[in-house]
Amino acid sequence: MVGQYFVPTMFVSVGNNRHEGKFYIGQTLKTLLEQYDDPRIIVTVCETSHYNDGQQQPISDETKLIRKFVPLYIVHTQAIHTRSLNIKLNEFEREKQAYLKCLKANFDLFPSVNYVLFLQDDAKPIEKFFLRTLLYLIDQRFKQWKEKPAFLKIYHPRWLLDYLKHLSFYIIVQLFSMSLLLTFIIYTYLYYRYYSLKPNNVFSKIYYYLENKKGFTLIWHVLFSNEKINYFLYYFLLITTVLFLLNHSNVSWSWRRLHPSLYAIYQTPSCCLPAVIYFRQTYSYVYDYLYKTQCNEKYAIDTAFDNLPQYYNYKLRTLVLEPNLIHHIGLYSRLRQSYINPYLID
Repeated sequence: MVGQYFVPTMFVSVGNNRHEGKFYIGQTLKTLLEQYDDPRIIVTVCETSHYNDGQQQPISDETKLIRKFVPLYIVHTQAIHTRSLNIKLNEFEREKQAYLKCLKANFDLFPSVNYVLFLQDDAKPIEKFFLRTLLYLIDQRFKQWKEKPAFLKIYHPRWLLDYLKHLSFYIIVQLFSMSLLLTFIIYTYLYYRYYSLKPNNVFSKIYYYLENKKGFTLIWHVLFSNEKINYFLYYFLLITTVLFLLNHSNVSWSWRRLHPSLYAIYQTPSCCLPAVIYFRQTYSYVYDYLYKTQCNEKYAIDTAFDNLPQYYNYKLRTLVLEPNLIHHIGLYSRLRQSYINPYLID
């Protein structure tokens, strides 16, 4: 049976503390169930609930409806303030506790599961790319990793991935490598088209060099004869400037979405956990770390994740996938009780 060999779990985390009128889980579940055509996939829902002075929150009507379509289980956390126990628990710590219980429950209830995907209720999968890309990554890339990372985020706000706000080594290398490639292609064409004695033979000359395995001769002839290097540098600076102004995500994400093999995986920047993949080999490290970590308003769970590699002496990697596989459709933050700037939502 295929499921005994490999079972990724699509996980949707929801909470009872929703802002009135904001019902996101129906959109997320609809998208997941429409693509639910692989026997290795199990869709589950984790409903967070809490006790308030010994009384459990009643099960909502939407929870009863969801139970008819997918397996659903409820994890209980302590209320923000329980008078009978004289205990006060901040909302951020309670959210972290619910997160941990849901994570552990998925791996405990499904022993054959190797991957758990946490999707918050306002994380809507991109229909065109989600399932195809996810299954390709699992089959062709994740299985090849000898050392699994702590987690892999499949969403990061694109406005935080520009050259000014997130100047990472990966983004800079990609900028210059793409500039170099485009410069060589454009300059080679323009050189043989306008500066050569026989402009009509531009493609035949390039073909001659490549056919005779003289690629290095072609590069030398185009760049380093006479003063052509100066023109090449001018084109390189011009194209680099254009790519910089167009922004990283606008340039890179379009061609990376052509095929799942072109998706990039690199060290994750700080911020946001609406869609995260956890691995059976390493999830216990994540659980132990968060269990010992106290969250509060200034140190929420996503901020705590930033210090996870340091806690394990950088032996665990935390990665992000690019481009995104989900849209963040939530306009209201349950934790901070405020609306989110719609221009910052992707």
